[in-house]
Formats: sequence, structure tokens, C-alpha cells
Amino acid sequence: MTQPRLVLPGDTVMLTRPTLRRHHLFRPDAAIRQLYLYALAVSAREFGILVHGVTLTSTHEHLVVTDPKRCHPNFLRRLHRWVSLGTNVIAGDRNEEVGDLDSRVV
Repeated sequence: MTQPRLVLPGDTVMLTRPTLRRHHLFRPDAAIRQLYLYALAVSAREFGILVHGVTLTSTHEHLVVTDPKRCHPNFLRRLHRWVSLGTNVIAGDRNEEVGDLDSRVV
């Protein structure tokens, strides 16, 4: 079992996450870039995260953020959910969950 991570208010951390099965899911095109940056901005604003840097490659992401409220795990959960749902829509893999979410998107 993975050890619990220590999340302290005001910590500046570098976060790295690979894509599912390390597939090349983040294409280098405007739609993916716009989706990722939008999801990042909305999620960061919602949780009060300060984003200092971001690198998005075809197989993973790197973020450098400051978390004043000790909520970066929830921020990451929201960010990755929005990016996952959005990439499914862009790829044409629209499922019921995305359809249900449409009514709540502003």
C-alpha cells in the first residue's frame, strides 16, 4: 500500500501524472491544448491553486503549483476528470456520463 502523502497549506509541489497505459492521448493540436488549459484554469480557480508552470507531453503532464488551502488532491481529481471527459468528446467517444454532464456545464 502506498504511504499517505503529507499535504500542507502553502506547499509548492511538482506533480507528474502519466496517461492511461502511457498511450499518446495528448495530441499536439489546438483542441487538446485548449481543453487542457481550460480545465486547468477552471479547476485551479475552484480550489484556489496557484499554477506556476505546466508541461503537457503526449504521454504525461507536469505541473508546478502552490496549494494554499491543502486541497491539491481534489484539484487533481477535478482536473483529470474534466480532461478525461473532454478528450473522450474530442475523440468522438461520447458516453452517457458526458451527456449527463452537459446540462451542468456553464
